[in-house]
Amino acid sequence: MTSHAAICVADSPRIARDGFWSEMRERRAVGNSLAFRTRYTYAMPRYNFSRPALSVDIVLVAGPPHAREVLLVLRRFDPYSGEWALPGGFVEEGERLRDAVLRELAEETGVEWDGPMQQVAAYGDPGRDPRGWTVSVAWVADAGESPPSAVGGDDAAEAAWHRLDDLPRLAFDHSGMIVDALSVLGIDGSSPGH
Repeated sequence: MTSHAAICVADSPRIARDGFWSEMRERRAVGNSLAFRTRYTYAMPRYNFSRPALSVDIVLVAGPPHAREVLLVLRRFDPYSGEWALPGGFVEEGERLRDAVLRELAEETGVEWDGPMQQVAAYGDPGRDPRGWTVSVAWVADAGESPPSAVGGDDAAEAAWHRLDDLPRLAFDHSGMIVDALSVLGIDGSSPGH
């Protein structure tokens, strides 16, 4: 395995390339363990370009067609402390996006989702997060007619289901995420949130 230092100071693109492909061969042999993902991340060449923080959010909808609801969390901490938002958070180093959104959903709401999910879009407009440059990948899932029980946890003071036709004001750009997610599901949600 090529060391992180060797790749960073490599004089030849071939050395960096060979180190990368060596890691790829090891990945196939070892699988996607956390130890491998960490080694893989540290083995990547370093660049002098700014990088955004990466986060995930999930639009989990449920309820009968005439009374659809979305699961929201009441933020415990700034930014937007005391405001409602979609369940979500930062992706950990070496974590897959799908795993990150499932982890955040479980941590913040107690909902352990094992049904189908779909990526909606990536959101990265400058200023969308007051903490700094953050890109979020939104996901959507439909829990059917019976919303699963939810309780706030981790950095969510509360978790609750809210009618799509009567949403509270939402943090970040989550109103737009909900509109896009509902469109993916074929549900009219032209103006959720205030």
